[in-house]
Formats: sequence, C-alpha cells, structure tokens
Amino acid sequence: MLKRGRECGRRVFLDVDTMYRGWDDRSLQEQVCAAATHDSDTGPVTMDQAGRMTMGNITNTIVFTHSMGNLMLAGAIEAGLCSLDQASSSWYEVSGPIKGAHIASVLDTVCNQTGLYKFAAAHLGYCTPEGDPAPAYKTLEPSYPGLDTMAQTIAPRLSGAMCGTSAFGLSSVYSVELSATSRLGDLQDDVNDGVVPWSSCNPKGSVRFEPDYQSAWYAAAVNHIDSACYEGDGLWGLDRKPCSWYALRK
Repeated sequence: MLKRGRECGRRVFLDVDTMYRGWDDRSLQEQVCAAATHDSDTGPVTMDQAGRMTMGNITNTIVFTHSMGNLMLAGAIEAGLCSLDQASSSWYEVSGPIKGAHIASVLDTVCNQTGLYKFAAAHLGYCTPEGDPAPAYKTLEPSYPGLDTMAQTIAPRLSGAMCGTSAFGLSSVYSVELSATSRLGDLQDDVNDGVVPWSSCNPKGSVRFEPDYQSAWYAAAVNHIDSACYEGDGLWGLDRKPCSWYALRK
C-alpha cells in the first residue's frame, strides 16, 4: 500500500501469517485494515455506533493486493472493518484467486506424497512443515462459501489488475515449480500463472487486458511469483515487466 503524495510519501507492506489463517479470518482482516488506514495522528481504530471496531476509509492511498490478499481486503470490507474511498484511492488486484484455485482442492493428496509435486508444493508454502495442507488454502477451494460474494465486492472497486499468463514466467528457480503446480492443478485448459487460472483472476470479465505494462489492465507473461515483482522485470517484451507496471500505477 502506498500513501499518495509527493511520489508516495509512505509505503506500507503487510508481513503476517497467511499459511494458517485463511482470507476470512477476522484477525487477519483487522491487520489488513489497520495497515491500510493507519494515520500516525489519529490512530488506526475507531468504534461504530454499535460498538464494533472499525478503521474507517482507506483514503489517499494506492492499494496493491497480491494473491489471497485480494480476498483478505474484500472480506474486511464486507465485514465493515474498513472501506475504500474510491474518490481518493485506487485498488489494483494482482494474481487474485477471486473464484478460487483448483490446486487448493488437491493438496490433501499432494502434501502426503513424495516427488516433484510434493517438493514444489512444500517450497511454495502450500504444505505445512508437518506435511499437511496449509489451512489457508482450504479457503481457496472453488466451492468454499463466500467466494462469489468476494468477487462482487472486488470487481466494482478496482482501478486495474495484473493477471499472469505463463506458469513458467520469467526464468527463475520458481519456473519449474510453478509449471509443475500448473499441471498439478489441472490448469492446462485455461491460461494461468501456475496457481491461478485466468478465469479466476479476472473478476470483471468484460475488461480488455493488454500485454503491455503501461495498461492498467495487464495481461503479463509472468507466473504467480513474478507478479509480486520478486524476480524483477524481464529483459525483453512489454508483457514481461511486472515491476514497471507497479511503478506506473496511480
């Protein structure tokens, strides 16, 4: 999250447990809103007329939410913990499993086997150190209650999105692993980033995405890790510049 001003005077990154807590966990949603609305002068928390915690509007802020973070913020908005002031703020969705991710439905099997799939799933955080499916991923199964509502919450509030179109993505240590998870999640029939299929990442449906980082709606030839700007920009191609996309958003 970036606080608008003179070239974004303040940057806030949320580093919390998203392995054992799903997007609908109340404490996780409170942390999202606290980060997005915190004001050093007034403090982050107020109470509404019913005596419930609320953190007010997200104002004068550029919000980037990656992967499950999209559902975390949407759930917080639905719970009344905070809201997005669309007149002064913008929200950009990145690689969001808005309609769920099929890989979450097969982790019970994967986390209890050996081989490449188990190695990839464990390295990417889908399996706990104990060898069980990470509890948060249960909330990303396509049939999980509430996902339809989250899609309806997210779509009208977005100013743009980045969705990945290549499981291999930028050449990195994650390329083979995410290619494996793409097969594991049976995603070959849908464009995907190795974790999230296109049909799940694009909640608006009718919006035209462009393979150019200058477009607010970006179809990027990157995978799920690349879209977080973890591996930088690709050396060539307008569709391989995730970091440059972030830098241009307002």
